Amino acid sequence: MIPVFVDSSVLIAASMSARGFANDLMMLGVDGSVSLFVSDVVLMETERNLHRKAPHVLPVLAFFQQVLAPEIVDPRDALVLEAARIVHPKDAPIIAAAVEAHAKWLATYDRKHLLPQRDSVVDRYGGVIATPDEIVRSVMLINQ
Repeated sequence: MIPVFVDSSVLIAASMSARGFANDLMMLGVDGSVSLFVSDVVLMETERNLHRKAPHVLPVLAFFQQVLAPEIVDPRDALVLEAARIVHPKDAPIIAAAVEAHAKWLATYDRKHLLPQRDSVVDRYGGVIATPDEIVRSVMLINQ
């Protein structure tokens, strides 16, 4: 299975809509095409944002957590500090957790901090930061 670390922007999108690439990525986790990883930071941020913006979809998030049973990875402090030299310090725990998970992809919609750092992250850690549509399309090509 292909390891994919999912950040809160993707979990929020998937929880709020049964359509779209974020949800498609979650379904790839259900069918076993990818192995999904998250961190406690991602889960807390997702729950906090959904509680504030769309509390009615919290059961969907709970469903994803239960059915997909994503592996929870929490990075070492040293790795977070190292990642903070490359990305915005707020996002360093996300990069570090993806690295700790040995994820091939980090799925995100964060166009402000994470997606612009694709090249730096690839150069340093080898994982790819991508949007869910990019990941879904790549997985579909691999599975053909």
